[in-house]
This record gives sequence, structure tokens and C-alpha cells, in this order.
Amino acid sequence: EEVDRPAFKGEVIKSPVNGQSMIYYPESKRSCSQKYAMIATFFMMLLVLFFIAVIFHLKNTLPGDWPDAMSLVNSVGIAVFNAAWTSIATKLTDNENYRTDTQYEDSLIFKLFGFQFVNSFASLYYIAFIQYYIFNMPCETGSCIGDLCENVGIIFVTNLVVQNMTSIYLPKVMAAYAKYKEGGSDALMSVPELQYLMMPYDPQLDTIDAYMTLARQFGYMVLFVVAFP
Repeated sequence: EEVDRPAFKGEVIKSPVNGQSMIYYPESKRSCSQKYAMIATFFMMLLVLFFIAVIFHLKNTLPGDWPDAMSLVNSVGIAVFNAAWTSIATKLTDNENYRTDTQYEDSLIFKLFGFQFVNSFASLYYIAFIQYYIFNMPCETGSCIGDLCENVGIIFVTNLVVQNMTSIYLPKVMAAYAKYKEGGSDALMSVPELQYLMMPYDPQLDTIDAYMTLARQFGYMVLFVVAFP
């Protein structure tokens, strides 16, 4: 019962069911785009794992306070990779050219959640289950639960700070800058003019992004509550 997405593209043909005009897009083309998207997702996951491997190599070899600094770099890297992949996954899903919003959202959510799960939690799983038990490498604080607690705290707080900065303060700064460029003020500008200067809001993509943020935060709290109660 859903209507076609405005962005849906294809060839106009006669429907074999009722003879009315309809837009047709070959499933073979979509299948090809889906395979490219899967390859891109897998490559990005490998890139994240390589980044984490470099971080932990530096944490285990650098002296002094460098291990704590590497934990902070890891948390910032998580935020950067999540933001970059959101943009890439959106373009890949656009290229798959789905007919309905439900199909589009399902595909986008699958890409985002699969990647962000690996990106957000892989380093913590490494500390909890791999670092000592597989590679027999001692944890920094003498206890892997203590090391896990420290890393969960850094990543969790950094994630909160980045999310609040991008969702609350960044729109205000961008709106103020746009207002400054237009040479106006609240008293001199009409309501439509002030609304024009605000950042655009996409009900579909921004809602998905908000729920992904909740899913990441919920994951940190539930999966690693023992380490950081």
C-alpha cells in the first residue's frame, strides 16, 4: 500500500497486472548495487579492525601516559568512523534505488547497525575476551576488568559529549553563522527568514540516526555494566 519514493528511478512500462503505467527497475541492477554495498561494508569493518589493532599495539608499547591517550584516540576514532560511515551508507542505499521507504530504511539500518556494532564495541570485546585469554598479553592496570572499566568510561563519555555537541550546539553555531552572513538579527528578520537559516532536518535519516545513538549508548550500558557499574 506504500507509495513510491520520490527518489525511486526506473523505466516507465505498462503493468502486466492491470495495464496501467508503472515504474520498473530491474532486480538484477539492485542486486549488483547490493553486492557493492556488502563489499564496502566489509572493507570498512576491516579498516576499523586495523585501526583498533594499531591503537592496541601502541598502547602496549608506548610508555607513560600514552596508553590513556590512545584510549581517547580510540574513542574519537569511533565517533569519526560512525559519522563517515553514515554518509557512505546513505549514498550506497540511495544507489540501490528502493521503491518504498520501508525497503530503503531496512537496508540502511542493516548497514548502519552492522558497522556501528563492530566499530563501537570491538575494542571493548578485545579487552574483555581476547587480549589476555588468546594473546596472553597482560592488561595495563593489572586486571582486565579494570582496564575495561577505564576504556568503557572514556568511550562512553566521549560518545555523550560528541552527540551533544553535534545535536545541540552545532545547529546553534551554524544558525548563528548563517544569520551573521545574511547580516540580520532576530529583531529585523521575519519568522520564515529565521527558519530558513536553521540546519535542514530529514525526518527519515535524522530519526534513524537518533535511534542508532540510543542503540549504541544502550549497548555500552547493558553489555559492559559489570565493568563500569
